Formats: sequence, C-alpha cells, structure tokens
Amino acid sequence: MNNIIPRLITLIMIFPILLLADQATISITHQSMEIRLSPDEHLASIENDLQFKALNPIREIKFLLNKDVQIRKVESAGKSLSFKLTEEFDPAPYTKEADSSWQKEYEDAAELQITLSKPLKEGKITLIYSFEAQEDVDQAAFSREYIAYKVKAYIGKKGVFISPGHFWYPTLPDNLSRFDILVITPDTLQILTQGKLMLEEVVDNTLQTNWKIDYPADGVHLVGSRYQVQETKYKDISIFTYFFPESQDLAESYLNACQRYLGMYENLIGPYPFSKFAVVENFFPTGYGMPSYTLLGSQVIRLPFIIYTSLGHEVAHNWWGNSVYIDYNSGNWCEGLTTYFADHYYKEMKNKLEAAQYRRDLNRDFTVYVKDQKDFPLSDFSERTESASRAIGYGKSALVFHQLRQIIGDSLFFKSFQKFYQDFKFKDASWGDIQRTAEAVSGKDLDWFFEQWIQRKGAPQLELLSTQYRDGQIEIKLKQLQEDLYHLYIPIEILQTDSSSVVEYVWLKEQEQMYQFPSAKIPLMVTVDPYYDLLRKLEKDEIPPTLSEIFAQEEALVVLPDKCSPGALEHYQTFANTMTDGEEGVKIVKAQEMSDSDLENNSLYILGTPAENSIFSKIAWEEDSAFKVGENQFQIHDNSIPGPDDVSILIHRRSNSDENICLIAMGENYKAGRVANLMRHYGKYSYLLFTDGKNQIKEIFQVSKSPMIFRFSQN
Repeated sequence: MNNIIPRLITLIMIFPILLLADQATISITHQSMEIRLSPDEHLASIENDLQFKALNPIREIKFLLNKDVQIRKVESAGKSLSFKLTEEFDPAPYTKEADSSWQKEYEDAAELQITLSKPLKEGKITLIYSFEAQEDVDQAAFSREYIAYKVKAYIGKKGVFISPGHFWYPTLPDNLSRFDILVITPDTLQILTQGKLMLEEVVDNTLQTNWKIDYPADGVHLVGSRYQVQETKYKDISIFTYFFPESQDLAESYLNACQRYLGMYENLIGPYPFSKFAVVENFFPTGYGMPSYTLLGSQVIRLPFIIYTSLGHEVAHNWWGNSVYIDYNSGNWCEGLTTYFADHYYKEMKNKLEAAQYRRDLNRDFTVYVKDQKDFPLSDFSERTESASRAIGYGKSALVFHQLRQIIGDSLFFKSFQKFYQDFKFKDASWGDIQRTAEAVSGKDLDWFFEQWIQRKGAPQLELLSTQYRDGQIEIKLKQLQEDLYHLYIPIEILQTDSSSVVEYVWLKEQEQMYQFPSAKIPLMVTVDPYYDLLRKLEKDEIPPTLSEIFAQEEALVVLPDKCSPGALEHYQTFANTMTDGEEGVKIVKAQEMSDSDLENNSLYILGTPAENSIFSKIAWEEDSAFKVGENQFQIHDNSIPGPDDVSILIHRRSNSDENICLIAMGENYKAGRVANLMRHYGKYSYLLFTDGKNQIKEIFQVSKSPMIFRFSQN
C-alpha cells in the first residue's frame, strides 16, 4: 500500500499505512492548484480544486492537511461547506501503529473534516488556504551513511523546498492522484516539480509556471531557486539542468551523462516512464531522487565521481521507486534493487574484479555494522537511518538480487524485472510481487529463497573445514556455522595452473557437506566463493582492515597526546571535539589517564605521532607490511608521515580481538581543515592522507590470506 507521504527516494522513507474500511472507499482523483509564493514572507497561498470519488454516497470526507494552514474558504458548486481542522485525531485510519516514529513523521499533520451539502459518490471541493514555511535549512545534513536533519518546508530568498511530508496539499492514505499545478512567483524564482512543463511565461514581473502530472502519482515536491536552465534531448525525452549561474560549467557533462543513463536503462528495463529528466541544484545539502528529476546539493554536484555513480543511481530510481511504487507493508525492496541496477552494474560493466570487490565491500559492511541488536529482516526495512540499516536495506538487499540472478540465470533475471516493471508501473509492488514475477518467468518455485533472505534476519557464515587431493579427486568439506541453515548456491574455483581455472557450483543445505571433483593432477589452489557472490558474514582475514570497523564500535576512547606543545594539544583537542560530536559512546581521555585495562579492552583513536603521545610505547605493535610505528613517526610503504601540512589517518587491526586502533596525526603546521567532519565519509579505506585539509591519498590495504582459500603443496 502507499504511504500517505510519498517516497522521497534515497532519503525519506515513511511508515506503511493501513486503512479502515469506511475511508478505503474514498479517493482523491485529481488536484488542480494555483499556488502563489511570496519568498519575503515565507508564504504560500493556494487555491485547490480537488475531485473525489467514493464507492457509496457520502456526507463527509476526511483527509490530512498541515496543522498550521490558515483556511479561508471551503466550498462546492459555489456553496460554502462546514469544516473542522483537528490536530488531535484518531490515527487508526492512517497508520497501522501510532508509535513514536509515526508521531514524528506526522507531526505536521491535522485532520480536515468537511461536511458535504448532500450525499455524493463523486464531486469537486475548492479549498483556499495559506501557510508559512521557514525551517532552518542551514541545519540540513546529508550523508551516505545516515539521515540527519530533514527539511520539510522552506520558502524564502534562498529558494523553495516543500516536501509532501509537510502535508501542504490534501492527502489520503492508499491514494494516487493526478495533479495540475500553476505556480506564480517573482520572476527571479524558477519552480520545478515532477510531470510535464505546460507553460512558463513572465507576466507583470511574475513568473507563471504550469506543471501537469498526468499519471497516478503518490505525492509531489515543489522546489525552486535562481536557476539557469540548459536542455538537450534523448529521443523525445527532454533532459534539463537547473543549475545556479556559477555552476553552468557543469551542465554539459551532466546532460551527456543523463543521455547515456536513459539509453542504458531503457535497454535494460523498459521505456522511460516520464517526459523529462532534470538534474536540479539545491541550496542546501541533499541527494534526493524524485519522479523525473533529482535534487542534488551544490557541494554534491561538484564532486567529480557523482556523474559516474550517484547520478545514475538517481536516474535508475525513475524505474524503481518513482514509477514502480513500494508496498512498505512487506518491506522496502527499492533501494537494494536500485543499488544492484546502478552501483553494482557500473562496476560489472568495468570488469569482473571491480564487481567482486564491490560485493566484498557490501558483505564487509554487513559483517562490520550489523550487530545482533541492530539486525532485522529485509521485510522490516523502510529507510536507512545509520550504517547498520544501510548495510541491510541497500547492501544485503542488493546481494539478494545478485543471488537470485545466479540461481535463475542472467537472461531470466533481466526478463523478470522487465516484466515486473511492465506489470507494476504506477502501482504499489511488494517483495511478494517480485517473487511471483520471478517464478512466472523462470518456472522455478522460489518460496524457499524469499523466505530465507527476506523474512529472516542475519546471514550465513561459512567455514572451509577440509581440502585434500587423493585418488584423482579433490575433496572439499564445507560447514555452515550458524544454527538456522540456509540453502546456499556456492561457487568453488579450482586453479589448475597459473592461467587455467574452473568454477564448480554446489548446493550447501546441511550443516556440513562433502564435495568431490575429478582432477587429473593436484591443483594449485581452491577458493570458496572467490568473487563474493554470496551474502555472508566474512571472516576477519578475508577483508582488509578499514576505518568502518572502528566506526562500527559503539564505544571507543579518543586518546589525546601528552608530549606535545600546548598549542598542538589545542589543535588535537579541537579535532577530538569535532569528531566525537553526537557520538555518545566515544569518550575523550588523556594519555596519562589510560590504564592497562583501558588499552586492552577498548577501540582507540590515538591522536598525535609517537613523538607526541606516550601511549605508543605502551602498545605491543604487531608487524604489518603496510605501515610501521617508529620512535617518532609512522612509516607507510617506507615513507614517513605525516608531512608538515598533512593529516594522516590509518587503521591498525589487533589480532584475536574486535578492538581496533585508529591513528590520527597532524603535521607540524596543524592544517586539519574539515578533516574531522569528513572522516566518516571514508569508512571503506584503510589509510587516508589529507594535505591542507584536502584528501590526497585513500588506500585499502591488501589481504594476504583468507580462510576460504586452500593452497596445495606441490612437493
């Protein structure tokens, strides 16, 4: 079913809604709005002609509207209607659970009850109302890992952003409407929404913009600012950039990239569902995907990798999530499918190794971030709120789709999702609908597959118990370590020579199983799941040490240096305060206060070089091929760090322990810039070097051994 607040893909996900039987008979079929925006007053004045239908004649209609609207008139056929706007209303018709989460998402809503002049099965109601919108956009924060402060509504000199979460137009649960929207603004302010642009003209120093949404939509955002517009075409689809004047140098590359993505996804999935696609620059940090456009913050669009990664992800959302809608009652499948059709697919197009490394990273994130207390099944995923929920709803979900592809094959997999798109365009769809579509196309019973991956939390964990060669046979024994057994389709690569290998596929359904493969001679090596095709919890030795491992620790100590100058200590103290802001379990301590127990039983962020922090002499450092701890400095790849203008950050993994050490040191000029704020954006890396506050090096250390690999002796 639809939420009454539509999906703001990649960021805002709202909880599912159930309807009582009486309200399920009512729908709003069309809304025709004239909106006057007054930025200086932060004001929107709206006249809305809405059309409704009911299964049976009704005398009363109820829907949700913003609690702070000022209603001037409610009428039908020229006659005034009585109405009541109630903040304290029965939530039962609008949500399955009136818990704290619901209360937060619906805090702006009130119930508008309108009494009709006579019983009607269909009719038109005119509402005339206004509201102010001036949330603090300076607080807005957008991150790959988590949702911070979410802006719902702002009208002002900086621009316009009004989310459906603000309930700025009449909203009913389980309802899809068509919209006709005329927006009148000062001629310096250009407005955009989904749908087709029907009119744009300047009249008496005002800009009149008319957008028509001629398909059943589950909600509307209104955005705007001081844009300059550039346009190109892909077939009959208009592609736009709505960028600020100072960003016009980026427009051509974005337009060309959009052409490529539209062509790719039309071939992969089916015809693009809208008449336009626009890349819109926002005046506060966002990374949103809405039907027919994406809204990216100014800093985001200038990142050089965005065109090759996030932009395509947002284009793909126009198929998954923005035209095939999400039935949240069974979980949000959309983010995982989009991740698989975008982020993973781009790696796959480059080469097999990059795709395998990407899947390894998804498994790593699940292994590192999803602790028992943070785990839940995909059927319960609605939105990402922090790293663990992202690892489940995006990463685990993407790997589930990859495993489905392994089982039914490439051709049937892509045919399944072409049919899924065809059948559910502009409709709600569930995990069950995906299952039924894949079963219909493949001819396979997949109930076991969706039960174990969608309804069950957690992931399997494998052990390569034994490997031997005898009597012309390779014998391999595998074990599932977790109690709840999975049906696993596992690739095993047998390396016969340095340039020749074969991949065998086996089913593991029991706790332990033995497999035999004929071989004329002793092979060089056997690797279980060599390309990380499975969703599974990885062994520590399979993955390189990364910052994400210490970020995932709910508790850690930040150790300030004790042998540096007062001025240097002040810089490190500021750095520590910034990096721990909002992290309740991460405590700042002084090196001289650390006990032996503190050293052994905590993950540590150690600030300063060995010459600046005495804590280094109290730790038994293990040999590492990548870096060494010297008496006064670090060395990485035999180079001393940090340089005078550098900040170096690297991770050291303790053997036989879940506790890690993150080493953070500044050069003698202490040019930290915003590094303390940016650290958590680099969780996938083992080593970082910033110069003058800008990243220069980001490296992932290599893994030298893996428990999933067995090397035969050739003696």
